[in-house]
Amino acid sequence: MKLILKRITPGPRCMTIDEMLGEPPERPLPQPFALHVEDGEILPGQSKTCMSSDASGQVVLTVTFIVDGRNVMVQGDAFGE
Repeated sequence: MKLILKRITPGPRCMTIDEMLGEPPERPLPQPFALHVEDGEILPGQSKTCMSSDASGQVVLTVTFIVDGRNVMVQGDAFGE
C-alpha cells in the first residue's frame, strides 16, 4: 500500500466582517496536510502532521492519530477489545 501526503481540500468559507465592509481579504493560510491511501481516501483519526528534515536532507513525517476506539483502535489489549 502506498501512502500519499497531500493538502486537505478547503471546505466552505465564511466571510469576515472586514470583507463584508469591503476590505480586501487577508492572504489565506495554506490548507493543512493529511495522509491518504492511493485511492484518495484520507486515513481516519489524524489530528496532526509534522514534516521535518535533518542535516543530511532526510525528510521525516510524523502523523498523530487519536485512538478513539472507532476509527483507530488497539487490538490484542484489554483496552481495545
